[in-house]
Amino acid sequence: MKKVRGYQASLVVCFVIIVVLGYWGFTLLNQITNLQSQVNSLTSDKTNLQSQINTYSAWLSGNKTFYQNYVAIHSHSNSEYDLLNDILNLKISNIS
Repeated sequence: MKKVRGYQASLVVCFVIIVVLGYWGFTLLNQITNLQSQVNSLTSDKTNLQSQINTYSAWLSGNKTFYQNYVAIHSHSNSEYDLLNDILNLKISNIS
């Protein structure tokens, strides 16, 4: 009888260990699946943000070129700006 009870106890212990390991494996698999889902979402967000950066970089580059061209055509000396300011403030009434 002692051999039978020892055998049954061993079976119960093995069964409990198998159930615990199965539950642990299932939980681990769920965590891995959730992490993979988060990685996929972050990868998508990164792609979208990189696209926005590229769009804004192109926009900024175009505006920088526009500004540089504008300044090249419309730049004046300080004395010219002072003269225009004096005219606007009606400090000069006779323009030659």
